[in-house]
Amino acid sequence: MMMRHDLSAMPGLFRPGGDVVRSRGGQGILSHDFDYQKVPNLVEELVRELGENNGDSPGMVQAAMAHLNVMMIHPFKDGNGRMARALQTLVLARERILDPAFSSIEEYLGSNTRAYYEALAEVFSGRSNQDGDARPWVRFVLVTHFRQAMTLGRRIRESERLWEAIDGQREHGGLDKRAMGSLYDAAMGIRVRRPDHIRYADVSERVATSDLKKMVDDGLMKAVGERRGRHYVAGNRLRRNRLRIQEEGIPIPDPFELAT
Repeated sequence: MMMRHDLSAMPGLFRPGGDVVRSRGGQGILSHDFDYQKVPNLVEELVRELGENNGDSPGMVQAAMAHLNVMMIHPFKDGNGRMARALQTLVLARERILDPAFSSIEEYLGSNTRAYYEALAEVFSGRSNQDGDARPWVRFVLVTHFRQAMTLGRRIRESERLWEAIDGQREHGGLDKRAMGSLYDAAMGIRVRRPDHIRYADVSERVATSDLKKMVDDGLMKAVGERRGRHYVAGNRLRRNRLRIQEEGIPIPDPFELAT
């Protein structure tokens, strides 16, 4: 299902030969030749272990190890990373860890790709001398879950503060509460069109035109384009609000470092 768009990747089949793992863009953070003849037995062993569902380990550790094992076996010609991340989410779901804030680390990995490959490389480096230690990888995954959850909490706080700030500006300018949806979208960088405001505010075309004009006159919105192509974006006052409340410049700590 993941690779059916690319027949050259042999979707649904184990790879027929040796393979070299490299990071996205060919940076070569990981490089290891895997014995393809061992793949079927290793996959069977992995599936059997997952089926046994070792309850002695926390769900996040089980999921991290499932991810790591797929990357170590590297069973497919392409799509192994996607499969590993999907399997990790599946194991978490089996443990009833269903909220996206805790079950998915896709966003964090997308922004920290190099750190992801370096954590894998630290485990891969010990593979050839039979001295591999999975702890650096498990620590990386737990830190990732922590930071992803903290990022979501930060966004919720920022959204609440932004809404309150916009509501104060709206009230000061004498605008109706129905303007809030369009003002918030604009502050978040979304283009607002008149049909969008009509749907959100549940008003007529005439009232929507009047509302948007008031927002522009008050300096909260800026009109871009003419006639049918016209849309509205945040004015300087809205943009300043968002910049003022953002916490993005504050780094999220490593919980292991906090603990020590």
